[in-house]
Amino acid sequence: MVKYPREEISYKKLYRKLDLNKNLGIAWPELPEDREIAIIDEDQATQSVAEIFTPDEFDEEFCVQNSIKIQDFEEIFKKLDQNFISWIFKSLDRIKIKKPDKPCDICGKYQYMDERTPIICQGCYITVHESCYGVAESASKRWLCKKCIFHYEKAVCKFCNTSNGIFKKTVTNEWGHVVCSLLIPGVSFCNMNVKDPIDDTEAERLEGICSVCGNCSTFLIKCAYGGCDVFYHSSCAAQKLYCDIGNGVSYCEKHNPLNRSKRIMSRRNTLKDVESYPELSNALLIRETRGFSEPRRTRYSKVVAKAPKAIETGLEKYSGTPALDLISKYWKHKRQLAGYYFDDLFMFPNYFLKNPQE
Repeated sequence: MVKYPREEISYKKLYRKLDLNKNLGIAWPELPEDREIAIIDEDQATQSVAEIFTPDEFDEEFCVQNSIKIQDFEEIFKKLDQNFISWIFKSLDRIKIKKPDKPCDICGKYQYMDERTPIICQGCYITVHESCYGVAESASKRWLCKKCIFHYEKAVCKFCNTSNGIFKKTVTNEWGHVVCSLLIPGVSFCNMNVKDPIDDTEAERLEGICSVCGNCSTFLIKCAYGGCDVFYHSSCAAQKLYCDIGNGVSYCEKHNPLNRSKRIMSRRNTLKDVESYPELSNALLIRETRGFSEPRRTRYSKVVAKAPKAIETGLEKYSGTPALDLISKYWKHKRQLAGYYFDDLFMFPNYFLKNPQE
């Protein structure tokens, strides 16, 4: 009977031979403030993930129980890793790049004032402008948003509790919309140039019932008109109300500044009405009233979600042996349990992004 790994065991017991001080070949070069990308130092990191695989205690016990030589196990296991990774890489190479076909999910516009060409995430097909999302360098046609880089399909905004739209990570390792972060008082970005990560440690909590959707929430925002006590979700405001994301303010339907001239004409105390609007410090960036984009299943998302597949190419000398069959089943189970990204969570997105297809 095959004994499979148990998830609850401490990594110190599971990987007794793990050297925490080993040089992994990761370099942190001096970068300007608008860059926050770690790169692999190719002079030091010359081995692939499959090549640096080392059997752990479970693997050794598996070999003892099934009378398999540890050398044979290591050779077969590494080859199965290499074959599967190569198969995924080839599938990524064949992906046909989709062009932007929707308005920016953040400003809601097809064209922004700087007329930058919008970019589309190949992992969820959500379109944004580079400046709106905080893309520091001009993105290639192969671009992925943060959620897709982290392979996190079930992200939910901690502020509005919705799953549509494009996300950024928070400093508390949660997810949030860029629009929500711009509208909720106390929320900011650690790096404004790349709008990442979201700093929600001082987020203002306003609990109550949203006047738009009728649901309760702990992160409502308030109409910016002085004295108005209308509350709503930032996502509801983005969909149906006036939102100036350039200044982080929004207004209920009654105090929509676009209807202001009509309202002033019908009021006697026009001075009070004017003074009730906050003074703005930035240029207006009024978001088009539309909901957040729904993420779609893409060719990329399907490829990286493929379950581990035991490809026995290059293992012909073990063909027909019980060892190959046992190790293939063990490899598949272990990779499904540990995750098909192996020791490198970003292996597949990094490969996809480093191999632009023009």
